[in-house]
Amino acid sequence: MKTAATNKEYTIGKLHAIISNSETEHNKWKIGMASIQRLSLLSVPNEIHYFPQDALIANEVLFHFMAQGVQVCKLSKVHSDGVYIYC
Repeated sequence: MKTAATNKEYTIGKLHAIISNSETEHNKWKIGMASIQRLSLLSVPNEIHYFPQDALIANEVLFHFMAQGVQVCKLSKVHSDGVYIYC
């Protein structure tokens, strides 16, 4: 279980760094859960940052950022194997 918590904290830290290092407001970012194959359906003009994660951890990461005002992408799927973020 310690590994899962470490992965969760690592992913949250990386996503916080991506958001804070950008010039875009945090509420302009969108976060979601999806497989890498499903991400190919997403057409966004900027980079998509993807982190493979267990579905339960990905769900916790998603809710962490939702509580901070990050929007949820409409293509997000609940049972997926990764977390992605883009603006």
